[in-house]
Amino acid sequence: ELHKELLYFMDANKPYLDPKVSLSGLADQLNISTNQLSQVINQKEQVNFHDFINQYRTEEFIRRARENPNFSLLAHALDSGFNSKSSFNSVFKKQKGMTPSQFLASQ
Repeated sequence: ELHKELLYFMDANKPYLDPKVSLSGLADQLNISTNQLSQVINQKEQVNFHDFINQYRTEEFIRRARENPNFSLLAHALDSGFNSKSSFNSVFKKQKGMTPSQFLASQ
């Protein structure tokens, strides 16, 4: 039940767009403890909090980059909640196995 609530909240409110989103802040928004939230993410998503948030950010980046190719990749990354080019590039490559440019070119 908490997992469904979390996924709905992520889609509806997009807390991952805030580069400063935290486990405790998200737990507060959901009115649950940080331990509960961490446990739900670890058990149901099989990732830690940061990887969970970054998965949403990566998908947001892809959506934005496809919808508006006129903006730079960095602009889309920052608008998707990443706070630096280097963290964005390393997260993206870890998740997709290629750079953002390579990924978009392959689509």
